[in-house]
Amino acid sequence: EEYSELDILQMMGRAGRPQFETQGKAVLMTDSDKHHQYEKLVKGTEKLESRLHLNLSENMVPEVFLKTVNSVEGALEWLKLTFFYTRFKNNPTAYDEIPYLANGGMDARLLRFVESKLRELTDFKLIEIKNGEYQCTQFGNAMTKHYILFDTMKMFVKCPRGLTVSDIINLV
Repeated sequence: EEYSELDILQMMGRAGRPQFETQGKAVLMTDSDKHHQYEKLVKGTEKLESRLHLNLSENMVPEVFLKTVNSVEGALEWLKLTFFYTRFKNNPTAYDEIPYLANGGMDARLLRFVESKLRELTDFKLIEIKNGEYQCTQFGNAMTKHYILFDTMKMFVKCPRGLTVSDIINLV
């Protein structure tokens, strides 16, 4: 399975870091039909797009846990500091998963998207609003501390109480 372009660039960036090495090398092994794609990537002529929006829930819960995000506005401000926001502003058509709005610009579109993600996290009891601020619940704390995916957490949250050990093992 191919690594994502961002993962490849991240790994290549580890080769030859100035504080540890005087030079660095990276070797890419791939099928010949992908050779041109990787060549453009390495030379910097390939545009990269973010995938943060596809797993925003997994990233938002830890930000609430760390108290970086405690409101919808705070979530939007945090998002504006990411590579995703830069790419979204430059190439909004690459992000069709974020619903378009008939009236409103890109920030309004993002605000609506962030609101829906926070609402979903609240609905599944991963975060809650206390004293007007978002905070993690025990579920959100567990998700953050153990790097559990949102879809897995939804399954845990929805499971009935009183499961047997066998039921829990099957669930896991």
